[in-house]
Amino acid sequence: MITQILSQSGIGAELARRLHRKGYLVATTARRTLESEHLVFPDTVCIDVNLKAAICDTVLVVHFMRQNRPAKEGRIVVVTSMLAQQVGVMLPEYAASKAGAQQWAQSIAPVLQVRENITDNVVSPGAYNTDIKAGFLGASRPEHLCIKRGMMAAFDEFLDEDKGDRTGMVAELTHDSLHFHDLPPTKAGELSRRSPRPYEPWFQVIHGEQSGLSRGISSSHLEGGDGGNVKIIAVTGATGAQGGGVVNIMKNTHRWRVLSQNLATFPSIMMILHPVLGKYIQTFPTRPDATVLLSGSMELRIKEAEVVGFKGTIEGLHTMGAWG
Repeated sequence: MITQILSQSGIGAELARRLHRKGYLVATTARRTLESEHLVFPDTVCIDVNLKAAICDTVLVVHFMRQNRPAKEGRIVVVTSMLAQQVGVMLPEYAASKAGAQQWAQSIAPVLQVRENITDNVVSPGAYNTDIKAGFLGASRPEHLCIKRGMMAAFDEFLDEDKGDRTGMVAELTHDSLHFHDLPPTKAGELSRRSPRPYEPWFQVIHGEQSGLSRGISSSHLEGGDGGNVKIIAVTGATGAQGGGVVNIMKNTHRWRVLSQNLATFPSIMMILHPVLGKYIQTFPTRPDATVLLSGSMELRIKEAEVVGFKGTIEGLHTMGAWG
């Protein structure tokens, strides 16, 4: 069933008919332009339409997707704009609203997939010939305008079950070709990568439950709860004078705090270094990039080839120092 199809470009109507033919129940709405008496304050109706509506629609549709049978699941596609990635000099309010909608979709996508089995992706088209502004064909060359066939292909990328369960992705549409955007790299290494990780005590307060994400931080680093963010930077050859000396020096160094943690709590390491399960990993919560693995030289014999294999197996951990 299709209800209330109101569209200026025809994209919404075409997508609704396409989904209706596949057996979906479709309900669509249209934009509404408000007149304002303010002469200076910018027209922010596009923020209501493009950003607030995207947030509200997501909350609403997740509520109904939870009731899907035989299992809760769903696929959400948020339509933004190429201006979400670019500088929108001519339409700054519009560009800001689309960038906000894209950030909303990408930010909520990981938790939706883990907790609700729902994917959330973004289609980010370039200019499309609509009657919202006159003279589109004069303002843009035909090869620069997105076409309807390309738009439908973009939706199929994320709605077709045969395409897999990708989530949090952005597909930019230029004319009839798709270009997928990766998350931008961090500029300050570990200092930048820490901020996007959910701090579970706060997440619990805000949302009433934990995120369910493996990269979540369970508790304060002062309590050793940031273990997923540590790296092995040194491995000593003994737990006696040599190894103990390393730790003792670090214990007496300003801002370095030593926390003993049983190796068995690191399953990925446990499978490789089982001879030293009785030993400890020394972590430094105030220095999240520093960890020392202590092992007895008589108990652990690692050849150079095995060291290379160890380094390659545990992704994200870096090793250096003396090996027993």
